[in-house]
Amino acid sequence: MIKSVIEKLKGYQMKEHVVEKDLNQNAFLLTNRHGGYALFSGRQISRFFGLYFNSGFRMFKILENIIIKDSSELVSLKLDNLSAERKRSDGVHENFFMPFGRNALVYELSSEKDLEFVFDIRESYDNRNFGRYYNISRFKNKIVISYTKKKDYRDYNGNAGAADGKNQGEDEYTVHACIAFPDENFYYEKAEQWFPVEYDMDKKRNSSPWGKYVFNAFSAKTSRCVVSFGSSRKEAISEADYVLSNLDNLKLKQREFYISYSLRKKILHENQLTAFKFSLNAVHNLSSIIDDSAGIYAGLPWFFQFWSRDEAISLQALFLSGALTFSKDVVMRQLEMIDDKGFLFGQYPKNSIVSADALGWLCKRIHQNLHKFSNEEKEIIYSKIKSAADLLFKNSTSDCIAFNHPKTTWMDTDFKGDSRAGARIEIQAMRLIMYRLLHDLSVNDIHKKFYSNLEQKTKQKVKDAFWNGKYLKDGADDETIRPNVFIAYYIYPELLGNLEWKICFENCLKALWLDWGGISSIDKKSHLFCDTHTGEDPRSYHRGDSWYWINNLAALCMFKLDKEMFAKNIHAILDASTREILNHGAIGYHAELSSAKEQKSQGCLAQAWSSAMFVELVDEMFK
Repeated sequence: MIKSVIEKLKGYQMKEHVVEKDLNQNAFLLTNRHGGYALFSGRQISRFFGLYFNSGFRMFKILENIIIKDSSELVSLKLDNLSAERKRSDGVHENFFMPFGRNALVYELSSEKDLEFVFDIRESYDNRNFGRYYNISRFKNKIVISYTKKKDYRDYNGNAGAADGKNQGEDEYTVHACIAFPDENFYYEKAEQWFPVEYDMDKKRNSSPWGKYVFNAFSAKTSRCVVSFGSSRKEAISEADYVLSNLDNLKLKQREFYISYSLRKKILHENQLTAFKFSLNAVHNLSSIIDDSAGIYAGLPWFFQFWSRDEAISLQALFLSGALTFSKDVVMRQLEMIDDKGFLFGQYPKNSIVSADALGWLCKRIHQNLHKFSNEEKEIIYSKIKSAADLLFKNSTSDCIAFNHPKTTWMDTDFKGDSRAGARIEIQAMRLIMYRLLHDLSVNDIHKKFYSNLEQKTKQKVKDAFWNGKYLKDGADDETIRPNVFIAYYIYPELLGNLEWKICFENCLKALWLDWGGISSIDKKSHLFCDTHTGEDPRSYHRGDSWYWINNLAALCMFKLDKEMFAKNIHAILDASTREILNHGAIGYHAELSSAKEQKSQGCLAQAWSSAMFVELVDEMFK
């Protein structure tokens, strides 16, 4: 059996991609499809870099870095669909592998080296400095790091009332890391030293704090180790032992997983093919099973949640690749998240945030793949969507026009009152695809006629309210040009005729096009336009920043509408996205956005919907 798998793998092996520039900035990302990830660069540039594991929808950082003592400079980073390998100028190779379904990272060297193991154990968003306690012990071929976070009033600016005598010093949580080596006779020496680090990327993003103290725990001499995580000491040890003992089989299984969903494409340019395969891998790698729930992380390193909108947008890439069971599990879970007003909760597990557009995206995905659902599943879908449509019609509809609350669309920030509250163009398209889905799911002719009539009536009302003869307005009372017209076409192309869409696209591109191959998130002539990304300050976020998922979606829409007329724009976007995936940010992943002024990898380094839309674009262009 193993021989037959190896023969299959020979046909699939993705050509390794080698990066040889700016290795201090270029990062690589691995995941375990169990909620954990490893994100490293030549020099750790963000407090969100390092080794992380998820436990019960709580993300814990474990490892800051593994440092080779007296190491030479990095000269190349080589990635394939399994691992990341860094080469140094003295010929030393480092290999990183994260096995799926295991809370562990495997680190291998081409020869024995003295290593320093630096830890920064904490919950991901917890930036408190005090009450952090490490205990280091050795057990056979393993080092166990037990970490306890205690309450400390100094974390509250010295306000003892915030952590008074009643709870001062009280344990908040304890987690464990285990570092396992191939044999018991490895050299090991405790260091137990705190030292400061500064994070350039966080500083540029205005993301405080951009400096922290991390813990150099110990040094050891080895050519291989496994770093594992557990909520108990026993769990961490067991995980490390299993991975160390089954490493070859874990690697083989992982390669077998990658061939199970391969979408083969004949693409003229090798870089496009490599970027396509990496993007397909990226969507799968950002997909996880956590506490038996299937979901897709919005992005790493800091959007490590199942956001309904992001999941629904990203789902088509999984459906296309044949990940049917996983994709349907996400759909059916989301259907259970509709609130009493007809909206989807914004995040799973449910929180107080609701999304105005997540359900519309979900309806689009279901409609695109309706033939893949069983009759029993269709009955459940019909019941849930019908109930939601009734609630939406009652609570957020006036004369067939859909309305949304502030900051509930994908443009979910507010700057100078620009919250996009009211009637928005893409929300209308989503309401229309919902009615189309209900028509197609109905088994009763009376219901079919009802939804068909409602769709046609709504379509005319929307056109009357939004079409001004030149382009679709972003809001019924807002003539600002934004790229949401492309979302409207993607969701419901029947809203306008082909000639009208061409006029719309042409006029919107005049206002939004960026010469490097992107689309601005607002008219460049708007007083709100900001040409440089402002990080956590929201000024540029939806007011100039170019979002890669929208760029890819727009190119896809232009290709479907008239690939000859818009050829220049389509290929400029394809080339820009390919460059970003292969040469910038987290190599092989597609970043969240770029400044409008010049192309960059900015925002979240690995955004699911960016990769997913690139997969859709390439799939459509090279069928």
